[in-house]
Amino acid sequence: MRPRRPVTSLLLFALCVGVSVATAAPGQEGEGDSRRIFLPLGLKGVRMDELPVAPSQRPPTATRTASATPADTATPTATPTDLPTRTEVPSSTPTLQAQAATIKGVLKVGTVPADIGLGDGFGPGLLVQRCVDEESCEDIARTGVEDEQGRFSFQVPVPIPAGRYYRFLWRNENAASGSPFTGADLWLGAHYGAPIRDLAADQVLDLGAIDIAPITLTGPSNGTGYSGLPWRFTWTPRAGEKGSYRWFFSDTQCKTLEERDPFFRSEPLGSKVDGYLMSTYPPGTEIGIEHKYRWYVAADFPDGSRAESYYVWMLWFFFHHALGPLGPDGPGALLGP
Repeated sequence: MRPRRPVTSLLLFALCVGVSVATAAPGQEGEGDSRRIFLPLGLKGVRMDELPVAPSQRPPTATRTASATPADTATPTATPTDLPTRTEVPSSTPTLQAQAATIKGVLKVGTVPADIGLGDGFGPGLLVQRCVDEESCEDIARTGVEDEQGRFSFQVPVPIPAGRYYRFLWRNENAASGSPFTGADLWLGAHYGAPIRDLAADQVLDLGAIDIAPITLTGPSNGTGYSGLPWRFTWTPRAGEKGSYRWFFSDTQCKTLEERDPFFRSEPLGSKVDGYLMSTYPPGTEIGIEHKYRWYVAADFPDGSRAESYYVWMLWFFFHHALGPLGPDGPGALLGP
């Protein structure tokens, strides 16, 4: 144990301080002596090992270690083995650039070039189809009239697959048909081009001028019941017609072109004929309002193409002869529009 040191020296030091206090200035008259000795109220002895210790300085070589933050933490990077690798499978045959041919023509309404854009976008369709037969076709290209001369063109893939053929199609249908190619009676309902069975790469096939002026039906009226035979079905021939007219008779609903499946068609009638006289009912015709039929007119061309009227009119037949006036070409009764 370290020996306790006496506190005598501290007491003596305090007394010396008190005695050595300077004499105060003389007081005013009547005042007493102002000399005072002030001593501490109390003293306390402290050992040397109890004295406060000065803090140690940081060594000059010491550096501050920064605390880690989320930004300081490195994100582990995936090694190439962490990611799936794609194995390229070599093609068994080289990829060939698609080859194409051009089909072009001029679209006219009579002798007037069709409007620019007609056939594309909203409205009728100017199409090329790939077909197995007349009723099994798919659209493969569509375009519109390109200039004021009525010119149009298609780029179509070649060669044509075996067992298939291409055909041009102008498609213009009634809005109620359910077809996306709705139009108006300003033009033909359809113009089917002749079958195209062979095309070479870079070949240009010119269809020439295609007339889409309408074939206008004139009678008997649409949606009417008739009795008695014969009945004459009439239309307005087109100016400069190059096809031969035929009368078509169908028992289908005829909502779209694909549903116009006639069970009877007349023989070719010529390009100037304006009507067909039905003197006997087509085979299979049934009588009664529940049996509704449709009729329309088409023009067949020597190259195998065909133009069809826009309208397909409906009628039915009944036996009663005394319900109305005579028909235009024989006895008949009219039962309202």
